[in-house]
Amino acid sequence: MADLEPVIEPGAAAEPEERPLLNADLDFVRSLPQSLRSTFEGMPAKVLLREGEIIYRFLEQGFSGPAEGFWLPAETYHRLRKESLLDGIPLPDWAVTQSTTLPRKPHPTLFLQATLLEHVFAFRGPIKLPAGPPHLRLLIPGLTADRIVVRTFNL
Repeated sequence: MADLEPVIEPGAAAEPEERPLLNADLDFVRSLPQSLRSTFEGMPAKVLLREGEIIYRFLEQGFSGPAEGFWLPAETYHRLRKESLLDGIPLPDWAVTQSTTLPRKPHPTLFLQATLLEHVFAFRGPIKLPAGPPHLRLLIPGLTADRIVVRTFNL
């Protein structure tokens, strides 16, 4: 009797392909441009953000940029919101993700709360500022909309 190979029907469900962890092989010094590296004070830590973790962004009205880039970890976001709401301190320019890179004062009107749908690696560290306490930010290169669930709120 001849060995028969299994027949796969066209359109039959195949095993889903597992995606590699985003940024697992990314090296901060060798892979990222100087313009991104220079925003950090020293070398940021490469951290694993787990599925279900929440990250934040303050945005201008009509933001049309990508999901990748800078995000705020929960502790930074909550501190800035408290300072803004309770202490009347305006949101700092560095905390606002702008649609354009034109040199102007950003006007945040929204904030995003994004829940990660899968584990991703990010670079986490304090950013360079002339004065004040360190402000932690996350840099997540390659983050796409299909890896997060976003909720948008007005400020």
